[in-house]
Amino acid sequence: MVSMSVRLAKMGDCLKIHYLCYDCTGQLLESTHDGEPPQITLGEEQILPALEEALVGLAAGQSRTVVLPPARAFGDYQEDLVGFVPYGQLQLEGEEPQVGLLVTIEDDSDDEPMLAEITALEEKGVIVDSNHPLAGQTLKFELTLVAFSA
Repeated sequence: MVSMSVRLAKMGDCLKIHYLCYDCTGQLLESTHDGEPPQITLGEEQILPALEEALVGLAAGQSRTVVLPPARAFGDYQEDLVGFVPYGQLQLEGEEPQVGLLVTIEDDSDDEPMLAEITALEEKGVIVDSNHPLAGQTLKFELTLVAFSA
């Protein structure tokens, strides 16, 4: 009798995956099912580390559902990442500031520039929020390992 060994995902494997992401109310936030499955390499943090962990041990065709609290997803919402920026410090490249516009903010430190969303317009500047749009949310992911890739 010949036994067939089933390949299980491990760190370092290159995978094609599909996923659905829902918020805590069950609203679908993101899906990869409309196109080709994204290709990732486990361990390279191309996706959240908690999602990489959830894919380990799956065989091609298998699925797993994981619920991630904010600490394992995009972090807690941080009020100190919301603040006032004078119009002169905005890099708008010809665009008019408007609520919902994503802007790059540079400060005087050596830190990388931050991406922030304009949440309010004021007379001398704007209020921006540098939190990830999903910060503070518990998220449910339905992951499917479509195939191993080269």
